[in-house]
Amino acid sequence: MKPTARLMTWKEIEGFAGAPGKEVFKAEINAEGCKAFLAAHPEFPRHEFTARKLQDFLAHGDHPLVRSNLERAYTELSEEIGTLVSIEAPKPKPTKKPTVLKPVVAAQTAEPTEEEAEAHEKLRDIPHLSDAQRKVRDAKLRTAAIASRNSHRKHGRIALVG
Repeated sequence: MKPTARLMTWKEIEGFAGAPGKEVFKAEINAEGCKAFLAAHPEFPRHEFTARKLQDFLAHGDHPLVRSNLERAYTELSEEIGTLVSIEAPKPKPTKKPTVLKPVVAAQTAEPTEEEAEAHEKLRDIPHLSDAQRKVRDAKLRTAAIASRNSHRKHGRIALVG
């Protein structure tokens, strides 16, 4: 039968009995012990599973997470913990080329010529027009817009009037 070493308890930690804030004191001692253990054991697999196993092992009996206790727990649980291997997450494969969208420049953004500006000024909305007068004005505006589009076309085709 193999002799097992005894785990240290909180009563054996110097200053624990007289500490005013025991929870703060416990947190500091546990943090120092974990840092010392991880510095001494770089091969220790740093995963939630392994940390939980060690904490559960030391929780039975309220043992502190000092380096000596963590080393004893690590040797006891080495069969379970030692088989874990770190696996790197695969890098995401690049997808198809990103689609580059170019903004559309509409014909309406072109500055009107003096002739067009004069025609638009004559035909701007007048609130006292009757329905018949509005129809005449709209027809003239439509004709002016088509003429303007035709003058800006690059391919030489004429737009349909209608």
